[in-house]
Amino acid sequence: MTHETGYDGNDDHELTNLRRRAIAAVGRVVNGRHFEDWLTIGEYIETGRRWAMKKAETNNPKGPLYNQMWNVWLARNPQFTKIDKTVRNNLMRVMENLPAIRHFLDGEEEPRKGQLNHPTTVLRAWKAKEAGLKNEASKRKAEQAHEEALMADDGTPLGVPDVPARKPLDRQRLKAKKVAVSLYAALLKEHGRDGVRLIVDALAKMSDNDPREVEEREAAE
Repeated sequence: MTHETGYDGNDDHELTNLRRRAIAAVGRVVNGRHFEDWLTIGEYIETGRRWAMKKAETNNPKGPLYNQMWNVWLARNPQFTKIDKTVRNNLMRVMENLPAIRHFLDGEEEPRKGQLNHPTTVLRAWKAKEAGLKNEASKRKAEQAHEEALMADDGTPLGVPDVPARKPLDRQRLKAKKVAVSLYAALLKEHGRDGVRLIVDALAKMSDNDPREVEEREAAE
């Protein structure tokens, strides 16, 4: 008999179970909940690890006696031997860092987030993100240390020469300086550099102030 669902079978109970499992699977696929299935598996495997550690009287899931007890647990739960050993180990790493990994996954966007649904894939992506964050933090710390090393005790940058503030020229002195520059340019054009030097020397003999010193002071100001 063919039911309304399109299933051609002889057992209504079998159909009901199949429908229930199919609906649950659709929900997981649509909502990207594959990873939650892995976490359920991981949660149960963790109970096996704790049992094996207790029997081996150890706090670490390693060692000959622990391995022996773990194999006993697997023999009693053969369904989990279908999962590759590397995948099981990665799943355990995920369970050990689950809060941080959930935080990482919450920050991912689709479609990337939907692709992270296997323990190995999730663990690899999380480790890569953590390594990137550590590298950025180390880089910022190094840059900050470099900047602090270039600071004096008062917080000012080192290696920057102190330039004394130039005194502002009053209008009269500024006007006189412009006249002197214009005069110098005119004499230079008319008599050349040697001629100007002779004129300056002659003026120096007639004055207590050497015009060249005045010129140098003016240039410095």
